[in-house]
Amino acid sequence: MYLSLVASSRSLTDEGQQYCCRLVGMDSKSGPGLIGLGIKALQDKKYEDAVRNLTEGLKESPLCTTGWYHLAEAQVKMHRPKEAVLSCNQALKNIDNLGASGGSLHQKNLCLRLKAEALIKLSDYKSSEEAICTLDQVSDANNIPGLLVLKSLAYLNKGSLDEASKIMEDVLSSYPDLAEAHALEALIHFTKKDYLQAEKCFQRALEKDSEVAEYHYQLGLTYWSMSEETRKDKTKALTHFLKAARLDIYMGKVFCYLGHYYRDVVGDKNRARGCYRKAFELDDTDVESGAAAVDLSVELEEMETALAILTTVTQKASAGTAKWAWLRRGLYYLKAGQHSQAVADLQAALRADPKDFNCWESLGEAYLSRGGYTTALKSFTKASELNPDSIYSVFKVAAIQQILGKYKEAVAQYQLIIEKKEDYVPALKGLGECHLLMAKAALVDYLDGKAVDYIEQALEYFTWALQHQADVSCLWKLVGDACTSLYAVSPSKVNVNVLGILLGIRNYALAQHCFIKSIQSEQINAVAWTNLGVLYLTNENIEQAHEAFKMAQSLDPSYLMCWIGQALIAETVGSYDTMDLFRHTTELSMHTEGAIGYAYWVCTTLQDKSNRETELYRYNILQMNAIPAAQVVLSKYIERIQNYAPAFTMLGYLNEHLQLKKEAAAAYQRAIMLLQTAEDQDTYNVTIRNYGRLLCSIGECDKAIEAFKSTPLKELEDITGFALALFMKGLYKESSKAYERALSVVESEQDKAHILTALAITEYKQGNMDVAKTLLFKCSILKEPTTESLQALCALGLVMQDATLSKAALNELLKHVKQKDNDYQRCLLTSAIYALQGRSVAVQRQISKAVHSNPADPALWSLLSRVVAQYAQRNAKGGAVAGNVAHILDSNHGKKALLYTAVNQLAMGSSSAEDEKNIALKTIQKAALLSPGDPAVWAGLMAACHADDKLALVNNTQPKRMALYLALYSAVSASIKDKEFLESYNESLEKWSLFQAVTGLVDTGRISEAEALCTKNLKSNPDQPAVILLLRQVQSKPLLECQKPLPDGVLEELQKTVMSNSTSVPAWQANISNDHWPSLVQEATTEALKLCFCPLAVLLQALLQFNRKMGARETRRLLERVVYQPGYPKSIVSTARWYLLRHLYAKNDYELIDVLVNNAKTHGDTRALELNQKLSSQ
Repeated sequence: MYLSLVASSRSLTDEGQQYCCRLVGMDSKSGPGLIGLGIKALQDKKYEDAVRNLTEGLKESPLCTTGWYHLAEAQVKMHRPKEAVLSCNQALKNIDNLGASGGSLHQKNLCLRLKAEALIKLSDYKSSEEAICTLDQVSDANNIPGLLVLKSLAYLNKGSLDEASKIMEDVLSSYPDLAEAHALEALIHFTKKDYLQAEKCFQRALEKDSEVAEYHYQLGLTYWSMSEETRKDKTKALTHFLKAARLDIYMGKVFCYLGHYYRDVVGDKNRARGCYRKAFELDDTDVESGAAAVDLSVELEEMETALAILTTVTQKASAGTAKWAWLRRGLYYLKAGQHSQAVADLQAALRADPKDFNCWESLGEAYLSRGGYTTALKSFTKASELNPDSIYSVFKVAAIQQILGKYKEAVAQYQLIIEKKEDYVPALKGLGECHLLMAKAALVDYLDGKAVDYIEQALEYFTWALQHQADVSCLWKLVGDACTSLYAVSPSKVNVNVLGILLGIRNYALAQHCFIKSIQSEQINAVAWTNLGVLYLTNENIEQAHEAFKMAQSLDPSYLMCWIGQALIAETVGSYDTMDLFRHTTELSMHTEGAIGYAYWVCTTLQDKSNRETELYRYNILQMNAIPAAQVVLSKYIERIQNYAPAFTMLGYLNEHLQLKKEAAAAYQRAIMLLQTAEDQDTYNVTIRNYGRLLCSIGECDKAIEAFKSTPLKELEDITGFALALFMKGLYKESSKAYERALSVVESEQDKAHILTALAITEYKQGNMDVAKTLLFKCSILKEPTTESLQALCALGLVMQDATLSKAALNELLKHVKQKDNDYQRCLLTSAIYALQGRSVAVQRQISKAVHSNPADPALWSLLSRVVAQYAQRNAKGGAVAGNVAHILDSNHGKKALLYTAVNQLAMGSSSAEDEKNIALKTIQKAALLSPGDPAVWAGLMAACHADDKLALVNNTQPKRMALYLALYSAVSASIKDKEFLESYNESLEKWSLFQAVTGLVDTGRISEAEALCTKNLKSNPDQPAVILLLRQVQSKPLLECQKPLPDGVLEELQKTVMSNSTSVPAWQANISNDHWPSLVQEATTEALKLCFCPLAVLLQALLQFNRKMGARETRRLLERVVYQPGYPKSIVSTARWYLLRHLYAKNDYELIDVLVNNAKTHGDTRALELNQKLSSQ
């Protein structure tokens, strides 16, 4: 009540503040108290305190319209228009929910005005349109000058100068002393670039009200825009900017222009940077201020400050935003030599603006700096396409093509540059080098004439370049190379022979002397440089070897041996580039040393599970498709070298990762054969361990047990592998003993927890629930309990139907897992606990929350579709949508999700009408095509066929699938035999399929076949009360159809069977359709509705009432409940609509008849419409 008075007076007294303080003192989370303190802080212009208190208060009292309004007001004061709009929307929503009254109408007008003001501050076209619509909702808006000014500003933001000017003239003529009107006129002149008139109008506005920061800012901006001279006049632009900053310390844009002034006019970079930082802190969407602050920090050599700003922005930025920050940080990392990080940041910048050629050029430089020539070439090519006038991009494309040996393509690119700029010396030099290199290639092939032609062209380009820049020594050196190349003889063969002889006698000094002499005679011989590098590497002269290989790489980037040498050096010094270098060797050509090196580093990286989230892992393993690439080159390696056991072990490991388990087993087996005679017994045992583990995964448990037995069974890994093989074989007692043996040798707490968990599972398999529970409790009290043990304990509680145990285990589990990890498992366990507690609504809500938090997880969508079908059939439409989303996101989860979709479509009564695409029958047919071995799919297909046949009967058409029920039942039974499911699942699914098949047979008049099917099933298992009930129903069917009272014996037998199935909905529904026992029908359907929501039972009660008294009001109420309330299948609604129409015609209630007919048209109910035509014509 007090806050309502505050809203009307728009102020809070000191006494009110004291009450609010007392409220907060009694309860620190008091909503009214915090909101009151926030309003007081707003009055005192302490806007940050106001926002904080109001926000906290509204969390506790979200229906307080006054709080939302004052929060929006504080946000507008702090120049946070987006947040202010949201707060106003919440206030307006509360007002609408409370209903219209005099006070609320005034409050609504205030909120609408404040919302319009916030939208206008956003300045974009869409927000301006919304602002105009908002202002139109204010009562008597055209007579309030302030609102007219706001509307004019909105039109001005839209670019509608005429509309804005018209409103401004009307306001100015009616309210000549209104400061806002003069400021509006000034803004219109400013937009027209009539700065002199704008200056005069702003001055008049300031004469009326000199304490408005916006007027000072706009006048300063006017002076700033006039000319360079006015910028230097501190009494004008600077004075007003400073006044605006003093009056409104939250106005970020004024600090931005102060930064411009100090940077461009005064030249004070330190002060300018301070202003820019202040502006960016106030408004982190101000790209201009942020970029300027970073650029000035770089100029002032304060790189840490610049990097801190950029890192802050990029951490908050969503995908495709903050291009300026990503680009600048990428350039910083490029300059610092952190090439991988530079590539990642520049790629992020390109996601924000894929058409920025500068970003593409920078990305190309980053790729090039780390040796990624192919990717660099693509980047520079893209940059040249976006900006054909960029000579630099074309030059880099040509230079990289030259490095890659694509000389003709490089020449074509260099020629493009010369056509635009004839004196571009780097392009002329490149042309000469390409022709010189092509000449050397021609000499190798003894094409002397072609070589001479190339040399002539090379000399022509070199001479041309020297005419423009004669002081470049490398040009003269290239001229000399060109002149002497025709007389040189390639010494490559001699170099190879010398390497073999001198290294054979270990005369390294003489070998070095020979290689150096060879290089002096031909300095561009990549082979000679590589051989020298090998010599240095052999003598462990790492730095000299690196320089030699580096020179060979620069001379011939496609020469494989120098790249292998660099990879070996990187491996020796422990460089992060080792794997990348080995990978590059495999891309250049197949070589055994490069293949085994790359495979080794891929396997080593995969075994280190602590690096999964690093950029290096994502690049080297994921982006480069390292696992299949290493598997391919290693497969080629073992074809050539078939006696190296580690290669086969690594191949098996890679095949495991690729799910090629049979191939992996063959590789491990070959490694074992090679190691049988080896002295290294430890390596042999490790290989056996890998082989046994793989045999378990492919189901060959006997071979796995034998493999583990061949080891000493002293290592923990061997014992646990042996125990797992025994467990998978079904030898649970032996497996328990093996796990207990493992406990005697385990050292770490985590391993102990894993073993105890496995031991608990084996005890559970033996039926020792209490022992399993005790073991899992031991896991939970360890210092380092594993998530697997807690999950197992939670699952055990569910199996034992102990909700308390499961809940406690889940709470403990949540303490040990990250919020983003294991969302599916956590959600599944939580919803299962709710289901065990009978909280069906909570089951759906829990999974819906998880889907909302993780909308890209197909497993969660599939789970949502499943639980809706099981626990919330009224929401079947949403369940069908969830299943479709899961199928779209992931085909693997989508296979099962199609089944859930179909079940939901059946629950919502989806028919097979031609105008409906996603009907249940089509969906389940698609599921059967994708998952033919799933028995549940065939059961679902049976249900869909039954529903389709029923609908055909309702529509007076011939059913098409009557002969399929027995075949589909056989398919379900066969699928269950082929698959290993839970025993209870097998029984439930097969029993349900039996019921469905019998029902289909009965509906089609095949009573004897239905009875025979029930009898056959009872012979195999007589103790089935539900099947006995079904048989009694089948046997009673002919007696009921003859319209005669059932004999007492039959009736007694039927009632006895029903009572033995008292918790079965179909059992109670069985007692129907005989005029002699309506009370029994009422009792049966009432009991069915107590068990669960049953649309058919509701319909039966309505029809019973219809038979009793067709024209009664209760009849209409029951039928309308089925027709108009959501959650009923279409077929049931159609039936109820048909009877309701008859009732209304009997009562001559034509108004309700029209409503019902419109409802039938909306839902396409042709039967009801046909009945209406017949009844209306009578």
